[in-house]
Amino acid sequence: IINADGRIVTPGLIAPFSSLGLSEISAVADSNDAGPDREFELGASLDAGDAFNPASTLIPINRAGGVTRAVSVPGVGGSLFGGKAIMVDLTGTPGSIVKRDVGQTLILNAGGAGRAGGTRMGAYALAREMFEEAQLFANDPAGYRRLATDGRYTVGDLRALGPVLAGEMPLFVIVHRAADIRNVIRMKSDYGLDIILVGAAEGWREAAALAAANVPVILDGLANLPQSFETLAATARNAVLLNQAGVTIGFYNPQGFGDHNLRLLTQMAGNAVAEGLPFDDALA
Repeated sequence: IINADGRIVTPGLIAPFSSLGLSEISAVADSNDAGPDREFELGASLDAGDAFNPASTLIPINRAGGVTRAVSVPGVGGSLFGGKAIMVDLTGTPGSIVKRDVGQTLILNAGGAGRAGGTRMGAYALAREMFEEAQLFANDPAGYRRLATDGRYTVGDLRALGPVLAGEMPLFVIVHRAADIRNVIRMKSDYGLDIILVGAAEGWREAAALAAANVPVILDGLANLPQSFETLAATARNAVLLNQAGVTIGFYNPQGFGDHNLRLLTQMAGNAVAEGLPFDDALA
């Protein structure tokens, strides 16, 4: 018997963007499968399900905090694309992968520029080129293999982007500054993508455009300082302003806390409530 007098009973919480089951201790290489080294060129074809460890000691810790489901996402290596995410439950059993191929990751913030010659121009150009190559492959796989001789893109990566271009798999796009958000909204329109923004520290500045384009945002509820040139307009009211504009929002833990501290998502939501986000909307 649990005395819940005066308490709130909720469904299990869902962590929408994490590395749960992929990393135990980030500084210990043989326990960290969250993402490849920058020298590793494969990206879109990587699959979190191949590395997920249901026996991770972090699973019961987060389950005790009320998290019962999580989207586990590969970290981005040398490619702009990180790979395919999975939905898992936190039972800790061998069959805890609930669904595979629930999303693909694309990094287009300053980290994306660093993977494309040090400039955002390069990152967007490479992303568009890979989308177009993937479309050519999807239209005629046999013909593409016959004509492709430079080996610039692997068949696995191109195949993995097919469902994204067909609008069948969401694309998690990591961006922060308002200008990048506008570019991503245009990319969504150009290629018919199902986009979910991750980070979006300046998302509130483009709240109306995000709502009109039906682009959800998974954000860090504690991001309120200009820690870089792409987060100069960061504010603790980001969630409040996005929600007021009609944008669907979710919370995630920033890099380094995507596995150990998913159980603190309620505190993320609580900080947003302190800034004016309605309680029920924060819980949702």
